[in-house]
Amino acid sequence: MKWLAGAALLLMAVCVPALAAVEVPETYGGAMRWYRSAAEDGNPKAQFYLAHMYEHGINVEPDMVEALRWYGAAAAQGHAEAQFKLGLFAQTGAGDAPDLAEARDWYALAAEQGLGAAQYNLGVLLDRGMGGPRDAGQARQWFRRAAEQELVAAQYALGVLLASGTGGSEDRVEALMWFSLAARGGNTLAAAARDEMVKALTPEEIESARALEAARETAGE
Repeated sequence: MKWLAGAALLLMAVCVPALAAVEVPETYGGAMRWYRSAAEDGNPKAQFYLAHMYEHGINVEPDMVEALRWYGAAAAQGHAEAQFKLGLFAQTGAGDAPDLAEARDWYALAAEQGLGAAQYNLGVLLDRGMGGPRDAGQARQWFRRAAEQELVAAQYALGVLLASGTGGSEDRVEALMWFSLAARGGNTLAAAARDEMVKALTPEEIESARALEAARETAGE
């Protein structure tokens, strides 16, 4: 299908995880002192928040050197969001030249902990052969894990690989299911792919895809 070739080039959207909640003082000054004290005591959540504040200039002058230092401290303790941020910085070259091999490594650590954004970005690098050899089979697996967490971009990406048979066997019925779910999540590329797929499938295959979608919704309730 003609749309598959173009769609595969549009998977590099960057996903940023939400900050996890943590109790801190109500004033900005108090929060900054609390974060710094807790970060220096080795609290990885506080290290992550302190890095976030330095990165975005929240109640402090922006300082990417400090941001990277504290993200690194949190990441070294296994903080998944911090690992993701370091992967993102390595990918985009924030504060340095891009290093896609390093980005893969950081994304892999966060992905193994179940962070959907890292799973998706790792899948993109693997699918595109960026930062190392191409491995569409591994990309498909990571897209699936992120798609199962309802990450719309991953649902679309997984649909593309299933529809084309890239990285494994072709499964147009399951591809249609993922395209439909991603389209309902607002992905316009997925909506176009869904409509094209419907034209190519039999009524029985379309019904099977709808049954898969319904079963998935029931399981998620």
